[in-house]
Amino acid sequence: MPIFLKVSLLENQGFTKNLLCLASSDRDSGENSNITYTLASGNEAGLFSIDASLGTLSSVSLDFERQSVYSLTVRATDHGTPRRSAMTTVKVLVRDSNDAPRFSKKSYEGSLF
Repeated sequence: MPIFLKVSLLENQGFTKNLLCLASSDRDSGENSNITYTLASGNEAGLFSIDASLGTLSSVSLDFERQSVYSLTVRATDHGTPRRSAMTTVKVLVRDSNDAPRFSKKSYEGSLF
């Protein structure tokens, strides 16, 4: 049965290391019980990374106005023969911060009469 995880972070926070630490277990022993984590889908823009051994998810600075929700599929694969894997979905919710207002032009000109 798949597991769905949800995590949220505030936009424009820069590189976020250890956004989430995924954990899985394998009943095998020795080398066969070692697990490798990969991002199977949802990271086409390359905004996220996962530590293959530790399962820690990281992200670059995210912008709420550009995209507010990301859906990542994470695969955990054991080192047995044959290799077995399981997948889970991680929803990353980007929270809006109070952005400063912006002018549409760098400068404005006018006359007073």
